[in-house]
Amino acid sequence: MLFLSATPHQGDNFQFWSLVNLLDNHLFDSPEAMVSHRSLLNRVMVRRTKREVVDANGKALFVRRQVHTETFVPALREQRFYEQLTGYLRTGYEAAGVFRAGRTTSAQRAIGFVMTAFQKMMSSSPRAIKQALRRRLLVLLVREQIDVERKRRTNFEPELASHIVRLQDEMRVLAREIMLTRGTTIHDAEADTYIAQVRQRIVRKLADMEETTEWSLDSDEEGDEGVYGDAEIPDESSRVRELVSLVPEGTDRKFDRLLSVISGLRSVNEVERFIIFTQYRETLEFLRIELAKIYGADKIATIKGGPLDDKIEAAERFWDENGAKFLISTSAGGEGINLQCARVLFNYDLPWNPRAVEQRIGRIHRYGQKEVAQVYNLIAEDTVEERIYALLTEKLQSVAKAIGKTDRETGEPLEDFRLDILGFLGSNPNYQQLFQTGASGQGLPAHRPPD
Repeated sequence: MLFLSATPHQGDNFQFWSLVNLLDNHLFDSPEAMVSHRSLLNRVMVRRTKREVVDANGKALFVRRQVHTETFVPALREQRFYEQLTGYLRTGYEAAGVFRAGRTTSAQRAIGFVMTAFQKMMSSSPRAIKQALRRRLLVLLVREQIDVERKRRTNFEPELASHIVRLQDEMRVLAREIMLTRGTTIHDAEADTYIAQVRQRIVRKLADMEETTEWSLDSDEEGDEGVYGDAEIPDESSRVRELVSLVPEGTDRKFDRLLSVISGLRSVNEVERFIIFTQYRETLEFLRIELAKIYGADKIATIKGGPLDDKIEAAERFWDENGAKFLISTSAGGEGINLQCARVLFNYDLPWNPRAVEQRIGRIHRYGQKEVAQVYNLIAEDTVEERIYALLTEKLQSVAKAIGKTDRETGEPLEDFRLDILGFLGSNPNYQQLFQTGASGQGLPAHRPPD
C-alpha cells in the first residue's frame, strides 16, 4: 500500500496511529509506543517538507512563508455582550451539572458545544452571532410548538390552540428577520416554508442520537451545531430574545483592525490581492458588505458551500488582473483551489483543527508561488479564540513529536510547527514592515533538517 497525503496528522495521535496500523499493524501497539519509539516510524513513513524540496541545481522549489498572530482587545461593548452571552450559557452548564465532580454526560457535552459554538460566532462577527441567536430562538419556538401540538392531541382546551397561533406568528417574524438579510421581501408563504424546513430538521435530529464532535465544528459554516444543539437551559427562549436585542450594531474591533491592516498594506502596493478566511457564512456576508462599501462590490469575490461552478467562477475573478482584489472564503475554499496569484492571507477566525489551518495556507504557499507567502491571524483577547489558539499550539506540539524531524541523540523535535502555522504572537505588530520584509523575499528563517 502507498498512502500520499499533505496533512496526515490532525493533532490526534490515536487517529494517526490508526493510519499507521493500516500500513503495519505490528509496528506499534499503542499511540504512546509510537511516540516513545519515534525512529521506528521511518520504516513506513517517508516525509519531505517544502523546505527540503529542491530542483536539480539545488534551488528551493517552494518560497518561504511568514506567519504572524496578532492579539487585540475587543471594544468595551463587545466585551460586555460576550460576558452576557457566556452568562446565559453558563446557566445551562450549571443546570446540567457540568461544574460538579463526576463523569460528564452527553447532555452536558451538548451544552458545551452550544456554548463553544456561540462564543466562537461572537468572536467571529456581530452579524454571525445575531443570526445564530435568531435561528436558535426559532428552533426553541418550533420545539415548543411541537410539544404543545402533542398535548393538544389529548387536550382540546382553546388556550392550547391560541398558544400554537401565537408561536406561529412569532416564528414568522423571526423567519423574516433571518431571511431579510438576503435583501428581498419575504412573504408569509416563504416564511412558513423556512419554518417547515427548520421543523423537519429538528424532527430528524431528534431521531439521530449521534453526538457532536469538536472536529465537526470546523466545517459548520452555518453555525448549526450551536443553533440545533440539544442543550436544556432554563427559560432559554426569554434569555435568547434579550440577547438578540443586545448584540452590538455595526462593525466591531476585529473588522476595524483588519481594515486598518489592509489600508496600510495597500499603501505599499495598491493592487495587492487579499484572501480572508472565516468559518461562518454570516461573517463572510458581513465582510463582503463592509468591504464593498469601501472598495466596490466588483472587487469582492466569495467562496462558500454550494455548486463547484460558483467556486471556479469566484477563483477566476480573483485571478483576473482587472477583477476582484479580495477573496473571502469559508472552509469550502480551504482545499483544492489554487490561489497563488495572491501572497497575503488573513485568518479572520481560526478552526479547531491545525490541518484546516495548514490547508488554508496551502492556497497561497504552494508550488509555483513566486512571492513569500504572508499569513496574518487575528485573535480577540479573553475570548474562546485564545482557547482555540492554545489548543492549536498543544496539538501542533503533539504533531511535531509524532511526525516531526527529531534530534538523533535526544529524540526531541527539531521542527516548530507552531511557528509555521500560527507564527509569532504579539500585539500591535508593524504590518507594513512585516509586509515589506516578506515582499523583499526575506521571510522567516528556514528550519533545516539535521545532517
